[in-house]
Amino acid sequence: MAHIINLTAHPVKDLMTGIEYPISGVVARVATTTKHKSFGDGTTVYSTVYGEVVGLVEERKEGVYYIVSSVVLNAVGVGRPDCMAPSGTVRGADNSIVGCQGFRRV
Repeated sequence: MAHIINLTAHPVKDLMTGIEYPISGVVARVATTTKHKSFGDGTTVYSTVYGEVVGLVEERKEGVYYIVSSVVLNAVGVGRPDCMAPSGTVRGADNSIVGCQGFRRV
């Protein structure tokens, strides 16, 4: 049986199984830097530059999988088959996320 660890900042509930994965206390993130360019008319355009993944354990263990954000999953790519992100996000009446329909891997 797989052991799944949530490395996001929020509990993640799989609505198909009813399992809720609590936060682990460790959050995997992608470091970012914001750059901007100003045009002559006063308009400023900002862009985000993505850097290294931080907070993701390097050691991989058989049968252990990590829930990460989509941004982290895209950054690590196929090199980390032990990472997965929530997929099919479901929102409640107040537009808050109540869970997901499953998970995706790269």
